[in-house]
Amino acid sequence: MRLDEPEAAAVEQPSSWAFEPGSVGDWLSRLTHEDGLFEYTQLGLWGVCALLGVAMVVRLRALRDRVFGAWLALVSGLIVAREADAHVYLNPETLGELGVRYRIDWWLSGETSVGLRAVWALVFVVLGAALFVPAWWVSPRHKTLLLGRDRAWWCFFASGLLIGLGWLMDDILGRGQFVPPVYTQAMEESFELVAPTAFAAAMVMLLWVPLGVREARAAARREKKNTRSV
Repeated sequence: MRLDEPEAAAVEQPSSWAFEPGSVGDWLSRLTHEDGLFEYTQLGLWGVCALLGVAMVVRLRALRDRVFGAWLALVSGLIVAREADAHVYLNPETLGELGVRYRIDWWLSGETSVGLRAVWALVFVVLGAALFVPAWWVSPRHKTLLLGRDRAWWCFFASGLLIGLGWLMDDILGRGQFVPPVYTQAMEESFELVAPTAFAAAMVMLLWVPLGVREARAAARREKKNTRSV
């Protein structure tokens, strides 16, 4: 994900944190820099996740599994778009008078066409519904799957946790207050690289053993464990 100029300035390293060519810090900086190897690998992995979601729609028979696959493909595709900064191509600089701004002053400005704002508001409402409604309709049994030691669900859980840790490294600890930003950036990019790997692993498992079967097996494991404990 590219940084805006103010954000980029905020993470510039002080001269005391400059690294000599060939040092570990210099190597990490090159490897995990924005638009570096890690960044493009992340994009590729999330693209693979989107394709796996499409494969779920095509391969699985139950409607619930197909809807879940389509939802996972949408989520993965939106992450790809966000990481590639695709949202900037919707700005007026690209679309001209039809472009959208994401600032509140654009939405409240009297200089902006009411019809244009209504159209973009409808687009975002539809997108929000596409994210919320399928997830609500599928309603996976999260507790049963996690406590029932379902491998796919634990991979999803790990992926979400790693994304959260990446955000922590970037937005909370990555401003250079405590350590050189190159190290927090290396941790951020590493977390965000493993996250789509775990996500893809979960989707591969769902391709071979669908959600409903996994829920039943997880419930059976929980019941068996509870019976033994009694």
